[in-house]
Amino acid sequence: LAALSKAGCNAGEAVVVEDSERGLAAACAAGIKCFVNPDPMTAGGDFSKAFKVLDNINRLESEFAKL
Repeated sequence: LAALSKAGCNAGEAVVVEDSERGLAAACAAGIKCFVNPDPMTAGGDFSKAFKVLDNINRLESEFAKL
């Protein structure tokens, strides 16, 4: 939230990209929309609260374009 404050943004204007349940939980707690791109170690995690789960980071740009 400190980074948002410095940027002059609020949580509704931000997007986070994470690869773990812990990162997703932090984004959700802050009220920030979160894309998840799991890596091999985190692929079995519960990402049901993610805005979108990506199977390839290269899809991120096209998903941003849809926002």
